[in-house]
Amino acid sequence: MYSTRVAALRGTRGSSHSPRSGSSCKLGGDHGGGSFKLSLQIANTNHPNALNNTIPICMFNEKDSPANLHTALGRYATQIKELQESTWQGKSMRIFLFGDYEFQTVNYGLSGSAGVRPCLHCHCQKRDMATTQDNRPADDKQPRTLATLEQDYAGFTTAGGQLSKAKQHRNVIRPVLLPVDVDNVIIPVLHLDLGIYTWMFEALMKDLQELDRKLAAQGTAATTDPTTFEKLCKLREQIAINNATVQQHAIEQQ
Repeated sequence: MYSTRVAALRGTRGSSHSPRSGSSCKLGGDHGGGSFKLSLQIANTNHPNALNNTIPICMFNEKDSPANLHTALGRYATQIKELQESTWQGKSMRIFLFGDYEFQTVNYGLSGSAGVRPCLHCHCQKRDMATTQDNRPADDKQPRTLATLEQDYAGFTTAGGQLSKAKQHRNVIRPVLLPVDVDNVIIPVLHLDLGIYTWMFEALMKDLQELDRKLAAQGTAATTDPTTFEKLCKLREQIAINNATVQQHAIEQQ
């Protein structure tokens, strides 16, 4: 199916796919509208997110819980390994994984973002994330790989599989579902941007509410104070700018 789709794209107007650069595809899952969808997309084309470039692989009308994902996706592990080891017209194939962070952590067997070691890409402990790498323990600097994930999961199960002791095994409590190299995981930048923006928006709203409270306490005469009024206007202008920036970024990511 994959080779057939790539061959078809080579003759499609606007396609930038070329066997000279090998073949890349994106594999990812998303839950929305009451169902979970797993899809495959040829990545090195001009429009990788186009509808006619999206190949549905799996869909179920349930929550994307770890148990449901294990049942639905576990069957594809062997095929993913074979695809990554195969070639197309003599060129290697690369698979990238996309999805929100919750889906990514479930796929790689981590206990989640609330764990002691929540990072998918390294062993850093949550308490050390605010420090520079030079000040972190040696183990925190080590990258996660499919091999280390398998080793940590084996240690977790051998020790009895107790969730209370997940931190002793770097928070790996389940097997990897789709064995895509960790280096090929696409970081969900849009979700991160929205999270940062939400934090900034809430901070600005808190400042505005405090300013309104002070204005109410001081009476209507305070509204004629140029300094206070100027501060209020600047805060509201910043909110409008942030809203426009986030909306533009969301459009570009589509």
